[in-house]
Order: sequence, then structure tokens, then C-alpha cells
Amino acid sequence: MATYIVSKNRNKETGIIGLSTAVFESIASSCINEIANIDVAPSGTFQKSVVCKVVNKKIVLTLNVVLATGTNINDICTMVKEKIYNEIAYMTGFKDTVINMNVVGFAFK
Repeated sequence: MATYIVSKNRNKETGIIGLSTAVFESIASSCINEIANIDVAPSGTFQKSVVCKVVNKKIVLTLNVVLATGTNINDICTMVKEKIYNEIAYMTGFKDTVINMNVVGFAFK
């Protein structure tokens, strides 16, 4: 069952906007794909690499990523988190977003 997040609409006469959590997962995945030296970790049998949940009226994204060897973990993770936050704010208008990143491995490039 998909979870939907209802967007605040200024003009209530035109209806509401419901966004699936899959939308936020897709935005996060596309941001990671645009940046060099980082990839989304392969999904496991019962585990997704990008998960979106709603906790206390906030969007909580959890990302499992793989970095290229020789990259600065703090710099690249900070850059990715800022890009994802900015893209979600721009595309959906949501600013109550928490982004958790788990570095689960390294890729030799």
C-alpha cells in the first residue's frame, strides 16, 4: 500500500495534491545519479536502497550508497544531501525533510 503526502494548497477550491513517497525516492535517486563518485547501493532481497517515510509530519529519506574509493566521505555526502534537499524543496515545496545516508561500501574505479 502506497503512502501519500498531501501538499498544502493555498487555494482550497482547486483541490489537494497528493504525492506518493515513491516520488521523493525517485527525486533522491536521480540526484545521486547526477553526481560522480557515488551510486545507490544495489537493493537486497527485502530491502530497498532508497526509502521514504513520514515521521512526525516530516519526510525522512534513508539512502544506502556506495562511494568510489579515494573520495572524501563527508564532502560528497554533504553535497548529495544539500542537492536532494534543494531538489525536493523546489519540485514539491516540502522543506521539512530529513536525509539519512548510510555508506555501505566502496567501489573501485
